Amino acid sequence: MLEMGGTPKEFFDHPELLEVFLPLLRGDFRLTETYIHPPKDAPLDVDITVLSGKKDEDTPEEVEAWRIHTTGNCDIHYFEGDHFFIHDEREKVLAVINNAIRKAMG
Repeated sequence: MLEMGGTPKEFFDHPELLEVFLPLLRGDFRLTETYIHPPKDAPLDVDITVLSGKKDEDTPEEVEAWRIHTTGNCDIHYFEGDHFFIHDEREKVLAVINNAIRKAMG
């Protein structure tokens, strides 16, 4: 987690925080490792909004590949930063999310 850059190193200096949050984080990682994606020939019938950091490990082609997972619109937004761009781009991210919600509400 420390290598990924999403957690301040000071977090690891507090055993009481680790005791509470590590089981939650392990669960998150377990989900991402064991998730079975539906077949590619079964796209969702909803709009998708994709957020990605310009310096994330995913290539632009991998981010663009989200388009195959919907028969609706797929709006892709790139932000400055890596996987944890949300820390520095909070206002821009919230604007994108709010706009997606407004569009979904019609």
